[in-house]
Amino acid sequence: MNFEVENLYHLYNRSNNNQIVFHHHENYIYFLGKIRKEWLPYFDIIAYCLMPTHFHFIVSVKGIQQKEKANYAVGKLLSSYTRANNKENNSHGSLFQQKTKSKNLHTAFDIKKYLNTSNYILYCLNYIHTNPLKDNLVSDLKDWQYSSYLDYAALRNGTLCNITIAEELLNFKRGVEFIQFTKLAENDYKF
Repeated sequence: MNFEVENLYHLYNRSNNNQIVFHHHENYIYFLGKIRKEWLPYFDIIAYCLMPTHFHFIVSVKGIQQKEKANYAVGKLLSSYTRANNKENNSHGSLFQQKTKSKNLHTAFDIKKYLNTSNYILYCLNYIHTNPLKDNLVSDLKDWQYSSYLDYAALRNGTLCNITIAEELLNFKRGVEFIQFTKLAENDYKF
């Protein structure tokens, strides 16, 4: 992955053969702890959603020095989580697909559909947060605790995400304004 400073990226990966990677609550929490340890030195995390078989993040590289180590941090996280998961489940082999995908949200958009970069970033933010609804894991986003939606909606005071970056870029405030913002975007993009 070729990260550029001051750009936002949608990072995502899924399991091999659609196998479950987060078996229970402790797995989600352990993975988020690894994110805090392995990624926060290099990335500002803007948003995330962990799903039973995959994950999504919006990140920004913190600086030029961090850019050089960001790819290593992504690989280290996945390999260390896989080792822990294999040990816990008495299994072996790779857990995630070989390549974590990354899309630069400033360049990877269809201008005819989204009109501008800010709209595409909003689309991606909402796409990530609405994954649990689309997969019928919950009927209300406030019921999925493994995403940053609760922090954006001001229903939890999480410290993993730098929500200020999104607030400034997309011109909204967390809480009720964000919830309304999300509902408008869902209608616009027909999730």
